[in-house]
Amino acid sequence: MWAAATSQNRSWSLFERLAFPAPQASYDLSSFPGELIMIPKKDSIQESSYNGKRPHVPCLFLPSQYARFLLICFHGNAEDLGRTREFLCSMRDIFKVHILAVEYPGYGICAGSCSEAGIMSHAYAAMHFATQTLAWPYDSIKLFGRSLGTGPATRLAAEYPDVAGLILVTPFLSIREVVRHQAGILASIFEDCFLNYELAERIDCPTLIIHGPADTLIPISHSMWIYEHLYSQKMMVCPENWHHNSSLLDNARMFVQPMTQFFSLPDYTFSDIELPAWVFPQDPRELPENVMPEFPTLFPKRQLTLLTTRSPKNLVLTTEELSIQSSQVHMSGFIKQSLAAPLSEAVEDLCPDDPSPVADCDRSPEASRTWI
Repeated sequence: MWAAATSQNRSWSLFERLAFPAPQASYDLSSFPGELIMIPKKDSIQESSYNGKRPHVPCLFLPSQYARFLLICFHGNAEDLGRTREFLCSMRDIFKVHILAVEYPGYGICAGSCSEAGIMSHAYAAMHFATQTLAWPYDSIKLFGRSLGTGPATRLAAEYPDVAGLILVTPFLSIREVVRHQAGILASIFEDCFLNYELAERIDCPTLIIHGPADTLIPISHSMWIYEHLYSQKMMVCPENWHHNSSLLDNARMFVQPMTQFFSLPDYTFSDIELPAWVFPQDPRELPENVMPEFPTLFPKRQLTLLTTRSPKNLVLTTEELSIQSSQVHMSGFIKQSLAAPLSEAVEDLCPDDPSPVADCDRSPEASRTWI
């Protein structure tokens, strides 16, 4: 409740103020010259426009010379672009990827109040900018989401099956299920949004999930459920003693090595990204009015119909119900991986000093995962 009272989210909805408690802005329009850009979006929601013009989305663009992959990133709930920039720069430098990080309505310098529709409007604008303005191919785009950011990342992955990969850090089944974990039956009075449990089976791209068993905000059972319902190539990494806000870069074996091995990073191309000059305005009102055509004619996305009649209350499974016993969790964490990836190489590279053998290493087509 205190988060709702101190939130920068000015929505009249108590649910939106609780679900999207925007922090104080950590940056302004002049904070990151050459990196902070403004991309246009369709003015289809309640946000204020600039002098009657179409509103725009603040983003951080961090290029890496000759990188093949563009990583579209969605940050967590108590963050904005300024608070995540250092981590984003580290990802760019380690994996040699371009970074396009997207701000949410009401967060940072972005006007408006935050909602699922607002966040998705920004997510679609980022995808449009990457594929149409930058002409970057779908099979060279990966999606990264952490906590709240796993909502838009999962939705884009389900709607754009040709993207190259999906990285989910502490994902959730739905916002209501997160509230249910904290407030029990009171969650039923709130509307639901970001129904990730409806989308897992529709994801075709390789998916990496990272979630620690010590997470008290979003239980690891949410990630377990999503992992079990993915039919694409997949890997799940569960570092022991890893909390909701733990650093991804403290231990290379828990994020850096899985990323480089599972997605074969870094990778290069002879093509480089060139940004149009109009993305670097001194004032968002300087942006051109008609730089982006209507969305429906340009988005070759998969049409999704969510099965909202399905009861989410039956979806939160405990680790015991998923047959995940604590004795199976290695002291340094465990890794689950589908056999669509080269398993022996992953074991060898990720845990070179680990004397533990690979358990139940069944390479038959029926096998869905293995434990380390």
